[in-house]
Amino acid sequence: MMQLAHIALVQWHLFGREDLAVGGDTAVLGQNRSGKSTLIDLIQAVMTGGSRRWYQFNRSAGETGSRKSERTLRGYCLGQLNEHEFLRQESVTHIVLTFDDPDGVRPPVSVGLCVEASAIEDAQVVGRYIAPGVRVDTDLLIENLDGGQQRSAPWNLVRERLEQACEAAGTQLIRPDGPRNHIREYMRQLFTGRRHSDPDRFIRAFVMAL
Repeated sequence: MMQLAHIALVQWHLFGREDLAVGGDTAVLGQNRSGKSTLIDLIQAVMTGGSRRWYQFNRSAGETGSRKSERTLRGYCLGQLNEHEFLRQESVTHIVLTFDDPDGVRPPVSVGLCVEASAIEDAQVVGRYIAPGVRVDTDLLIENLDGGQQRSAPWNLVRERLEQACEAAGTQLIRPDGPRNHIREYMRQLFTGRRHSDPDRFIRAFVMAL
């Protein structure tokens, strides 16, 4: 069975750039407001294709007796600190989950999103993808500038890099045309090996489990 092994993120909430190994027996520990739910919500965002129809960002963070969280995809991308304050005024956010076969039989599969957001516009998912045979880390998601500076790479550059990485692995980059097809396609790559699957039923059960 394929297992989550790595999380790559650029400009997600208060994190600038992180590569996190999560294979094997992994626990996420910390005090309240230390970022535990930030990672859980990242997983939700990727697995739901960034669709608010399905994700339910942390309902226990600051809400009493409410099932609706105040956390939003835009807030995560901009690093929202309070109702009117953001760490970033605009963002190109990359979040990627890489799955490995612990038995080493099947190649890795990376599932990711690129999301653009600004202080005056809502978040827009500009890239959904599945990269069979590729382990994505943040080196692929960062653009090097003059003077040794770095920034989050624009989607068109990341897309080209992903296509090249898939070609080198003997596969093709898969870019579904919407959240539902995104879910269906990664299910096929990770679980079913075929297209006949029920993405709505799966993702509701997945989010409920989180």
